[in-house]
Amino acid sequence: MKKNLCAMSTFFAVALVVGFAIPANATTISFSNVQTGSGDITATMFGSNVPLLNSLSCTPAAAICDVDFKTFMISGAPTAGANGTYTPVFLAENYDATTKTLTVTGSLAGFSGLAAPTTLVTIVFSSNLTGNSGMSTFTLNALPSITSVTVNSILAADLGDAGPYQLSSMTLTGQAGGAIPNYNSLTGTLVLTDAVPEPSTVLLTSMGLGLIALASRKRFSRTK
Repeated sequence: MKKNLCAMSTFFAVALVVGFAIPANATTISFSNVQTGSGDITATMFGSNVPLLNSLSCTPAAAICDVDFKTFMISGAPTAGANGTYTPVFLAENYDATTKTLTVTGSLAGFSGLAAPTTLVTIVFSSNLTGNSGMSTFTLNALPSITSVTVNSILAADLGDAGPYQLSSMTLTGQAGGAIPNYNSLTGTLVLTDAVPEPSTVLLTSMGLGLIALASRKRFSRTK
């Protein structure tokens, strides 16, 4: 049994080294560099944990309305030519507090099939977004759980990575503007990453289960 366990441990160690040597599929899609004052954020009232509210001054009605990202960045994509920083771009972030759905729309010159404005990302949350709504500033609170993340299929094909994707982070701040509690966009980011496990993680799990199975089998055979 000791000999078999030693052999399995050696195999596990070799597999671990090989696993870390395999490049991970870790595509990252980033939206950043919000144009100050480009959009509106509307809360229901003042407070530290205030739900967002759709504003009828936005068409269609939205709680986060036309917040423009000026920088779009791709890293880690299998299609090497797609990786890089694209600026200036004007990609609009909108959030509907009724459907709990956030979208990023716009066009991306240089990407096949995305020269015309289209929805690039759609994120559905399990509950409404909330924020710290003050007399002069707004800050988005921690996010609720995510129901779904959808990346435009044409964009995913251009990146060579169909996903699935997950929302890694989202930030948003605003400054007082218009009727309070309405705020003009100040800063913001939105980052998505490929949710596929890294090869080393898969190998670690597989080898660990294999080692446990071998040890259990030897223990069981001894009791016979």
